[in-house]
Amino acid sequence: MTATPKTKVLIAGCARNCSAALPGVLKNIEAMALLWDDAAFVFVENDSTDETPSILRDWCATRPQASLHSYDRLAEFCRVRTIRLAKLRQQCLSVLRAEHPNATHYVIFDCDEVNAGPLDLDGVRQAVE
Repeated sequence: MTATPKTKVLIAGCARNCSAALPGVLKNIEAMALLWDDAAFVFVENDSTDETPSILRDWCATRPQASLHSYDRLAEFCRVRTIRLAKLRQQCLSVLRAEHPNATHYVIFDCDEVNAGPLDLDGVRQAVE
């Protein structure tokens, strides 16, 4: 009889000036993480002028497997939004792989209003299976 392998999800979030959406997004991330045996979280943030960094810092402070990485002045050097997002997503993956090499799944979340509403957990579960 073989043991069922444990699953671990690494959830990464890209954030910029999304403080209004973060309560719903963070609630969804926590709910989604329960679909796996273990979870870790990495948030990358750049150039926010609202409360985004402090909300994420406070959230991460209460979770040992959560971290926030800020990249201020990125917009100065990378003016095209889609290229900035691509760079941040790639940075998320680099951090996740370095800090948590035993993951079985990766999820990258945009931390804006798109992901603040109700999340279809059954749909997520079906997609993972």
